Amino acid sequence: MLAPKDLDIFGGDVLEQAVDKVMDALKKAESRNNPHKNIIDPFNAVFEAASLDTSLEDWLPLEVRRQTNKTLSNAVGAFHQELLGRLPGWQSTGAAGGRFDLIHPEPFGKTGKPAFAEVKNKFNTMNSSSRENLFQTFIDAQKFKEYKGATFYLIEVIQKVIEDDVPWKVSNRAKEENIRVISARKVYELSTGDPDAFEKTYKAINRILSIKYGLQLPASDDDLSLDLYRRAFLR
Repeated sequence: MLAPKDLDIFGGDVLEQAVDKVMDALKKAESRNNPHKNIIDPFNAVFEAASLDTSLEDWLPLEVRRQTNKTLSNAVGAFHQELLGRLPGWQSTGAAGGRFDLIHPEPFGKTGKPAFAEVKNKFNTMNSSSRENLFQTFIDAQKFKEYKGATFYLIEVIQKVIEDDVPWKVSNRAKEENIRVISARKVYELSTGDPDAFEKTYKAINRILSIKYGLQLPASDDDLSLDLYRRAFLR
């Protein structure tokens, strides 16, 4: 176990294995990535190379990296779902699981009811249409016996505005008390009783990446890593 015990809220090799999955997905994407698989806009290429004061030859690897970002984004999303599903009381349905990403069979949160949740990595992951569709999915689910009396959550890892366990407001839709939005950070806190659980997990991930994958974290980079965290989650 590479993560220090005081930072690893999961125990065992859970966190390390979850990190490995993200890195493996990224390495596979990089090894098979062909920058010309999607037609490159040559106008965009020359303008961007000029703005970066670099040659097209040096620009091409940047394009390869950009094309792997979708893979990385998907892998990080699955990473968050897996870890949330490992928190006390929660279960992840996995990539090809049930109707919703996460299940909490026992009472949870302000409503004190069993919970079902969808996980999104960032507030702009869904457009307005997708948000309305998910809201409607939550409404429709309440008609089925297995979901009656439950609370439905949109769990956002990075939120535009911090909203923790409040009714989810979607444009042109009335608020529903049992359809709520909450941050991943708050879910960690409520599930573990530790208000710093999410930050500890972030620090533990940095530690694993540093030891196993060569992430460079001298004092200045360590400060920057924490600054990035605080700008995203402690606004």
